[in-house]
Amino acid sequence: MKEEFKKIGDETHYHMERCPFCGNQAELWEHQLNESAYRKVVMCSNGGDGLNDEGCPMYMPPEGFYRATKTDALNAWNMRNGTYHDDPQGEAA
Repeated sequence: MKEEFKKIGDETHYHMERCPFCGNQAELWEHQLNESAYRKVVMCSNGGDGLNDEGCPMYMPPEGFYRATKTDALNAWNMRNGTYHDDPQGEAA
């Protein structure tokens, strides 16, 4: 099984600060490692155009941003931006 990413939310669903590098909007993703292992990560929405614009380095953030729960992933991203917010929908996973 290959690794899979699935978008599970954006700023209309959760409070996410804009990207600290480029200022674009952030998105919450679920990353499936295998059939039973999942983790969450917030990524910058600026993936570039693949030709002249390589996009933002936070389009695929480093391992330190991946977390077991939505709340932890949101907090890791927002704390990187100097803020802290609980998951507004109260979802822990």
